[in-house]
Amino acid sequence: MPDIDVDTEEALMRELRDAVSLVPGQAAARRSAPGRAAETVLAEVDADSDPAPGAGPRALSFRAPGLLVELEVTPHDERRDVAGHLTPPVPGSVEVRWPGGGVRCTPDLSGYFSVADVPAGPVSLLCRLGGTAPVTTSWLSL
Repeated sequence: MPDIDVDTEEALMRELRDAVSLVPGQAAARRSAPGRAAETVLAEVDADSDPAPGAGPRALSFRAPGLLVELEVTPHDERRDVAGHLTPPVPGSVEVRWPGGGVRCTPDLSGYFSVADVPAGPVSLLCRLGGTAPVTTSWLSL
């Protein structure tokens, strides 16, 4: 097996990870919205009540070490209302992002937050909480 330059190998592995992580609908979001920085923690999908976007209220949860993010998504035509809860409740901000925009909100003392009028389509959350590394969710279609 030929020797591969370490820089070349790292670049190839980065491209492979990016290619494997893309699912339909996420490619456009990754091109037009900020990606996940190396120092962020990825919150994995823990539960999803309805993978069909727009079919009715949808409950989702994401887990990262030391954090659970629960969401309820309510569709209204081509818009979505997103209500969420952080466990444990941590001071900071939550940004609901979509290609071309986003809204930042502050959870209350109990960890609850909400954002109304989110466009249907790819969405990701970015949580900046209590001086720890930011936590981001994967992109998924709402």
